[in-house]
Amino acid sequence: MTIRQCRKMTDDCYLKAPLYKNEKPKAIDGAMKNFALDKNTPFDHSKYGFAYQLLSSFNSCYEGTDYVSKLSFKEVKAKTISAEETSMKLNKRVTRAVADFFKDKKVHLVDQTRKELDLAPVAEYFADKTAEATCIEQVKEGFNIVVVLPPKDYNGKDPYQRSNSKCLIQHIYQDNCLKKNGQIKGKSALDNSLKELLVKYCVVNRTVKPLQVKGMPNAEFHYWEKGTGTCWSLKFKDEETFELAKSNQLLDPLSENNPFIEHGLLWEDKKGRMTSDYELLARIDGELYGIKQSELRTMPNKSLYYKTIEDPEFRYYRNKTGLDEYMSGIVYENHWLENGRVKYNVGKIGRGMQTTIDKGSVVRIINSFSGDILEEEAEKIYRMLKMTEVTFVKYKDLTVLPYPLKLLKEAARIEIEL
Repeated sequence: MTIRQCRKMTDDCYLKAPLYKNEKPKAIDGAMKNFALDKNTPFDHSKYGFAYQLLSSFNSCYEGTDYVSKLSFKEVKAKTISAEETSMKLNKRVTRAVADFFKDKKVHLVDQTRKELDLAPVAEYFADKTAEATCIEQVKEGFNIVVVLPPKDYNGKDPYQRSNSKCLIQHIYQDNCLKKNGQIKGKSALDNSLKELLVKYCVVNRTVKPLQVKGMPNAEFHYWEKGTGTCWSLKFKDEETFELAKSNQLLDPLSENNPFIEHGLLWEDKKGRMTSDYELLARIDGELYGIKQSELRTMPNKSLYYKTIEDPEFRYYRNKTGLDEYMSGIVYENHWLENGRVKYNVGKIGRGMQTTIDKGSVVRIINSFSGDILEEEAEKIYRMLKMTEVTFVKYKDLTVLPYPLKLLKEAARIEIEL
């Protein structure tokens, strides 16, 4: 695909799309309005349309000067993976993996809200998904789904028990599974709780086979857990099994197994915790690479703006052809080599997307700690990026970082024996 991005002044200074965290933007006028192509929000009033109009005005005003090239839309030739995989196909794979695993397993349902909830409807919901779903008073060895109150509604001591090697626990908020009248709700959240239990099982047993995904033999991944100052490491022994290790900053500050310390990748945040800009480190064939966010955002094709001006009723997302033409870089996983570094972004899954996209996709950078990345070397990094082509991390959507990060984060949460 050809990804279209906007730059101003330098190749690495792209026009940023406004981001909204944990809440939807308010439906106000101008540039801050949510990106939506519908009757109530014409494209020229959306944030992208506003950006295009601004750039168009600049280009018109400074036509014949250097500003035209500096404000032009940059095109990046990128390779795309997952283009032939529909969201339905990927999600069916996860659903099948969960169903295959729990068909002969028992799941315990526990009420820790102190409201004496009737969990019978929840147990009934799981009746055809597991060998047995029983309501008990306290967690037991095996698989447990524990109903709790959201933190804002709980005034006592933290009730959230951690999983361990024998007792796997997945919490679910009461509001996400039961209505006030006791009827079942949030079936997607309940299904997700089983999926999360499966992930915990895989971490404890050091295998990805039940998830029906493949590992990368001899590849190592490292994650810095800033809360405890610990580097967690995962190394695949083969396509199905892996090893886990950890190195604590205070107990083992000079450990050669801690690449964050070895390469000086840590700094102190405002709370006095050692943290890192790198979200994940990967060692492939002996070479260490780091993955971190950039300030770059992909943007839709600028022709989408002109198309919607001509036809306000135009719907770009109704078919794959429209997505490829107007939204390349916003959908699927795209990667390319630029200035000795691999850059990639992971957008929405879609061939006939029925939803709007409210923000640009973040571009991530993969650095080598031994020099510039050459095209031949980049191929093995592209193989690693296939690990974003799963939906068990971000339920029903692609993950933006290779899936071993999910396993490492779960290992950090679980009181696991190494």
